[in-house]
Amino acid sequence: MESTLKRTWAEIDLDHLTHNFEVIRRHVGDKVKLLGVVNADGYGPCYSLCRYGIMYNADALEKAGLPAPTSYEGLFDDQYAHMVALPDMTSTAGPYMLVAMAEAMGGSQEDVTPAMELMQEKKDNIDLWYSTSSDVVNAFTTGEANIAVFMDINMPSLTDSGLNMVWVDAAEGSFSAPATANVVKNCKNPELAQLFVEYLISKDTQDKIAEVMNEAPVNKNATMDDSLKTYLAFGDESMNALKEFDEAYITANKEAWIDTFQRTVAVQ
Repeated sequence: MESTLKRTWAEIDLDHLTHNFEVIRRHVGDKVKLLGVVNADGYGPCYSLCRYGIMYNADALEKAGLPAPTSYEGLFDDQYAHMVALPDMTSTAGPYMLVAMAEAMGGSQEDVTPAMELMQEKKDNIDLWYSTSSDVVNAFTTGEANIAVFMDINMPSLTDSGLNMVWVDAAEGSFSAPATANVVKNCKNPELAQLFVEYLISKDTQDKIAEVMNEAPVNKNATMDDSLKTYLAFGDESMNALKEFDEAYITANKEAWIDTFQRTVAVQ
C-alpha cells in the first residue's frame, strides 16, 4: 500500500518551539532534561496549534479614525502608513504571507511578482520588517506599531500590557504553526513514548492546552473558555480560515525570495 504520509518540509518556527519549551519548563522545573528533535522525514500528530494572522490595537486605530484591517494586501494602504509591522522573508511567516498575497492578487506560488512588487512600491509605508517576535512586542508596547501580521499566542501578553488587541482572520487566509509530538525511531522505550503522545492528545490534556500553553487544542472534543476563541484557532470557522501551502515548494524557493526582498524591499 502506498503511504499517504507527507514529508514534513515545513520550516520549524523557532518562536513557537521556544514558547513551548518555556511553558513546559515552568511546569517540570529545571532538573528535567528537555530534548527537541527536528527531522524533515519525521511525522507525528499535532497536539496544539498556533496561527499567524492580523492583530491590531483597536484604541490606536479608533483614535486615528481608521477602519479595522481585513487583508494582508490592505496593510500596505497609505492610510496605515508607519503603523504596520510585517515579517520579512527571513522569518517563518514572511514567505507564507508573500504566497498568500500573490495568489489573492492574481499571481501564484510560482509567480509571486504581484505581491513582491506591492512590497517594493509601498515599502516606505511599513514601519517595521521583523525577523523575531520580540521586535513586534516591543513595537506594540512602545506605540511604534499598531498593526501586525503576528502569531496568536502573543495576544495575551500584549493585552496584559494594557493594549486593546483584536484578532482578524485575513481575507487571504491565516496560516498555521502546528506543534507535533514525534516518537524518535529506535528510542529506548517506544511504548512509553507512544503513551505520552496519547496523553498529549487526550481530552483531559487538551482541555488544559489553551489555558496552560495559550495554544489551540486539536482534539475536537476539547473544551476551552469562550474568551480564548476570539483569537485561538478552534472550531470549524477558524479551521476553515486556515490556508494550506505547498511546503516543499516554499522551502525550495525561499532563498530566492529572500534575495529579491533584501535587494528591493529591505534596502533603505
